[in-house]
Amino acid sequence: MVDALLEALATVRPEDELKQLHAEFVLRQLLLLAEFQDYSDEIGRRRMVASLRKVLVFEDVSPENMSTCAKGLLMAEDYSAFSELVVNVVHELEEAASAHPADMQLQGINVRDIAFLQTLEIIRAFLEALPQDLALQNKDLFLHLIQNNSKVIQKLALQTIFDLVVLFGSAIYDETTVSNIVKYGLNLGDVELLALVTEGACKLIMVKALNDTQVLEALGILYFHTTTQGQQRLRQCLSYFFPIYLLSSHEHQLVFSK
Repeated sequence: MVDALLEALATVRPEDELKQLHAEFVLRQLLLLAEFQDYSDEIGRRRMVASLRKVLVFEDVSPENMSTCAKGLLMAEDYSAFSELVVNVVHELEEAASAHPADMQLQGINVRDIAFLQTLEIIRAFLEALPQDLALQNKDLFLHLIQNNSKVIQKLALQTIFDLVVLFGSAIYDETTVSNIVKYGLNLGDVELLALVTEGACKLIMVKALNDTQVLEALGILYFHTTTQGQQRLRQCLSYFFPIYLLSSHEHQLVFSK
């Protein structure tokens, strides 16, 4: 069934979003079943691992299904085998990408860049599936990647950092580091990245993982500044965030009034 769904996803045309969403939804339900399997059956466990591995390396799987896949693998394998599997998958993707010419493109994107982004998605899913102590060992990778020249790589790195902070709090990145990451992101000068960082900052403030008046002031300026009038995603996020933030606490109102 997994093979059939992956084949269906591979043949869906980019403009046929409804079919893609349908296939992704069915695949997600199947992946969720991996959490309830009896892995005492060794033959069944190996078959499940083989199926999940196929999902992990498939280039058109959504980040959400990638994460669900990683969690299923972690239940079917111990930490050591899980880590080894991820390393092998990443190595295979890198080898396959290096076999293509350096200037080869697919839908306007360099093939090697596509492989690199896929490996980052796998590593992100891997980190988010791990317990806190193991995730801590790999956290510096994404701090390095937010300084990459590729906007796509920066986007993925920032998303991963925000997700890890929500999952593990200050144990993964201390508040000073988180504040610096947000401030760095707010000054990248790209509309899409600005909206992404704004959403991440709002989320972290609401879960009390970030408490920086300078960040709050920057968000207020973004909300009211005329240069962001046409940035619908950013404005929608802030128009939702500020009423909830201000009404949730009298202390918040005092902080914002300053």
